[in-house]
Amino acid sequence: MKSLYCSSTVLALVALIWANDASAHSGGTDSSGGHFNRRTGTYHHHGGGGSSVRTSAKTVPRTSYRTSAPTAYRKTSPAATAVSPSTAKSEAESRRNDRQQARERERRRQEEKRLEQEERQRAELAAKKKVEARPKAAASILKAAMTWKEKGNDELTEKWLRKVIRRYPETDAAKKARAMLGLPEPQSALRTWTDTAGTHTIQARLIGFQEGKIRLEKADGKIISLPIDKLSPADQRFVRSATVEPERE
Repeated sequence: MKSLYCSSTVLALVALIWANDASAHSGGTDSSGGHFNRRTGTYHHHGGGGSSVRTSAKTVPRTSYRTSAPTAYRKTSPAATAVSPSTAKSEAESRRNDRQQARERERRRQEEKRLEQEERQRAELAAKKKVEARPKAAASILKAAMTWKEKGNDELTEKWLRKVIRRYPETDAAKKARAMLGLPEPQSALRTWTDTAGTHTIQARLIGFQEGKIRLEKADGKIISLPIDKLSPADQRFVRSATVEPERE
């Protein structure tokens, strides 16, 4: 009876020790009789007289198995991308104003182009009318000269005849005026004459050459006389090579 009591007592103590270890934490032991405590992250041994933890236990950092979702996979909520009605209305109005301004700029450009074309056409028409009116104007001046000739006023007659030659040298009226004044017809076209220094030039026609002097008729009909040695060598060669009859005294 006494031995049975002792056996029961030993079994009870073993069960109590096992219960204390089991209540502390779960898990088996390795070949050294120890193991890791996952909650504290420590490695320890269980002694025979109770559960004792070594002071030199190795600490193992706790690993977290929960990871946040990558930013690239996060979805933006519809509320974050929504545009307020006032902002949408303002943007639409801005685009509408831009289109209106573009149309207005194009309209002004077309209007300016049309006005420039009309101005050019008016200038061309005016120049054409002016050219067509030159013979009529020359004939009118010649008629005035003939009127003064009939009245016997030779001074005014010559003045009006020279006016025709000066203003409209290419017209038939100027040709008649030259004939009435005894002036020869220009024997060359307008050309540029240069002096010996090369600093002065003049546009005129060669109408005569006598006794070392040439006579030139400018575009306005004015007659000038110059010594030939005042001209450049090229102009002197041109005068001597031109077929010009000596002027009558």
